[in-house]
Amino acid sequence: MDINQIIEQGNQYRADDQPEAALQCYAEAMRQDRKNAAAFNNYGNVLREVGEPEGAIPFLTRAIQLDSKNITAQFNLAVAHLLSGNYAQGWPAYEVRFNYEHLAGTFPKFTQPRWTGQDLKGKTITKARTKKTHASGFFMVGSQRCMAKPTQGHAV
Repeated sequence: MDINQIIEQGNQYRADDQPEAALQCYAEAMRQDRKNAAAFNNYGNVLREVGEPEGAIPFLTRAIQLDSKNITAQFNLAVAHLLSGNYAQGWPAYEVRFNYEHLAGTFPKFTQPRWTGQDLKGKTITKARTKKTHASGFFMVGSQRCMAKPTQGHAV
């Protein structure tokens, strides 16, 4: 099998909820081609999905080193950092979500200026309604950043 077939087989195992088999495929792809960004991204993403976001970070970082324009790897790395509690790295990186394939073009349009971290003393904050929930459990609430999963019937 060539590299693309191995990666596709891993993708199928992942879709079939067989993460261990998927990881084996991606590991084989990385072994055969140490410069295959997709293999590193997919391996890291599966680690994140099975609850090992800290273990995912080196693989996702390597995927970006190999392909600096890989928005999917950038998004996955941001989520892995957030799930690992690395908020100082995760939140700025999470801004890439509006370029991510599933969310491209969905950046909220507001007439108010966007908050960029400046002091809010004496200012008013406008909160928007939740637009979408991503499978990662992170919400896009206007320009706010929320990390809690909703309880049944409640929006954040």
